[in-house]
Amino acid sequence: MLTLLRGEYCVVLRKTGTGLEIIEGFIKERGKTLHIFNKISGSNIQEFKKPLLKADRLIYGLDSKSATTLKDFIDVKRNRKENAITERELEHLIFQGLWNFLNLNRPWIARKMETKESDLILANIEIVGIELDGNKVINPTGFPGETVSFCFQGTFIPREIMPFTETLRAWSQNMTICEEGAALSHFMLGDEMDVTAFCREEATEIFFAGERKVCYIDEIPLGTKHLLSFLVEKFSVNEEVAEELMIYYTQHGVSKHLEHFFREQFNEFVSDLFVGIENTLSKNRKQRAEKEKRKPTIHLNFKHAISEPNQLLNKNIKGTVNLLEQKLHHMDFSIIPEEEKTNISVIGLFLYPFSQKTLESTNQLLHRRAKWLIANIS
Repeated sequence: MLTLLRGEYCVVLRKTGTGLEIIEGFIKERGKTLHIFNKISGSNIQEFKKPLLKADRLIYGLDSKSATTLKDFIDVKRNRKENAITERELEHLIFQGLWNFLNLNRPWIARKMETKESDLILANIEIVGIELDGNKVINPTGFPGETVSFCFQGTFIPREIMPFTETLRAWSQNMTICEEGAALSHFMLGDEMDVTAFCREEATEIFFAGERKVCYIDEIPLGTKHLLSFLVEKFSVNEEVAEELMIYYTQHGVSKHLEHFFREQFNEFVSDLFVGIENTLSKNRKQRAEKEKRKPTIHLNFKHAISEPNQLLNKNIKGTVNLLEQKLHHMDFSIIPEEEKTNISVIGLFLYPFSQKTLESTNQLLHRRAKWLIANIS
């Protein structure tokens, strides 16, 4: 009854450049409200008091060096395409698809995270879509067909952080571990592949994002600190004040003299980002082909949302900035406090589990067969 009155008590835990950040909130999925009521920071988990009540849901967002969240379709051929699929066969097909998913992706994920394949742990895995001979289905049981395609969405973490994730079970049994940039890229899904980039303080992580696939591409050594450094030098202030100046400029406007300065620095920074992204995408033929389909979309990960950032760009800069905010608005959630006062990425992490498709019966089969592979299933 208490849960119905207050909604789900959710906790977002983020890895930051200086340690950890914990944000608490209540989500009423039916009423479409997210009430964020507390935020604390520290260098390690021992600095935080364990909640009196376990969270209904905990979302642990990691950078791309500490986690890899991947969404991809895997095709599994059937031996007798004329026969209707039974539940027993479906369970076998799911397990075969999972092994193919793991074998295909573990090598490059290990290289990306600079660890051994044997030290990669599957933190969680779900099936978020199914196709039978190219047609979307909710459950293929009872239908004939040659190829069943499963869209797996899973997160890999290095073995070394497993003890920490086990500590988090004292906070919540229902835990979602994710690569933050990939999780937020989920909100930008379109029919075709797009490019998303998430600017952290020191670097920008680049992803492909589409209805059929979400995956990490690369990182470029250009982050929000590089933009704020101009303001720090110009006005002799610290980075926190510099960020507040930028936010004030984007939301309220400033004098013409300062507006020219802000716009010049903002455009130079975004232009450098696009050059870095294009150079990264040009490294191989497949990525270059994807780049030519769509213009890159960039999310600038400031502590606060920036109002109408695309109006700040010069016409010669091709691309879109802060599409994440627009996509979150389409979920029709009312945010308390409002977005301008809260890190837009934090809002995305709170809503991430509620934006996922659920195929409960199929995932029960997946988890039953793969329980021993998956660290986050109890």
